[in-house]
Amino acid sequence: MNAKPLHVLAVDDEPAALTIIQRLFRKESKSGDIKIDCANTAQQALEILNSQRGTDIVLILSDVNMPGMSGIELLAAIRQKNPSPPPFVFVISAYNERAEEAKRFGADSFFPKPLDMDALKTRVLELREILNQ
Repeated sequence: MNAKPLHVLAVDDEPAALTIIQRLFRKESKSGDIKIDCANTAQQALEILNSQRGTDIVLILSDVNMPGMSGIELLAAIRQKNPSPPPFVFVISAYNERAEEAKRFGADSFFPKPLDMDALKTRVLELREILNQ
């Protein structure tokens, strides 16, 4: 039986950061193990999550500091919506003091910047394995 692809939504106002995440999972994307959508704002992420394509998203990788709605506000909005099952949310920030705030709002993991790509990839692939058991 084929494992279901892990559908990821990456949210960051910096296009280069989104490109880095897409490149990090290029092999898994090509093989169909991971599907990545991208949003440039938290508002755009909410629009995707509220659309038909958003129903399959299992993991959200979100930066904290973005213009308009922050990644923490996005996290709070996702948790308030209370989807079933709720998506996993990994928060990424250069501001380590935001880690506790992110956890209070229900973040599943926090990754400081500069981003440890190996740690992020390992955690995402572990999540995929757990979900496909």
